[in-house]
Amino acid sequence: MFEERELIGLLLGCFAAVAMIRSRDVLGKLPNHTWLLAAFSFHGIAWMSTVVEGICLPWLLNLLQHLSSAIGTVCLAWWCCRLRKNGWKVA
Repeated sequence: MFEERELIGLLLGCFAAVAMIRSRDVLGKLPNHTWLLAAFSFHGIAWMSTVVEGICLPWLLNLLQHLSSAIGTVCLAWWCCRLRKNGWKVA
């Protein structure tokens, strides 16, 4: 079974995804915005696999969770480095 904090994290991530979709025109103006979206997507996969691993395939979904979280963190770090290198200007 999954823990409530995992479900709450997934719900907050879903709300954040809706907010990002609604403001996609603003996000699209950020430099290298695809890296930011990739990072959020990988973290979304990690949140979903955290909740589902309590129901089925715990070892596989745990591996997916940790890999997705690591890849998402690398994407976010790369986006931050690129943002700092290119300046904080919004086109």
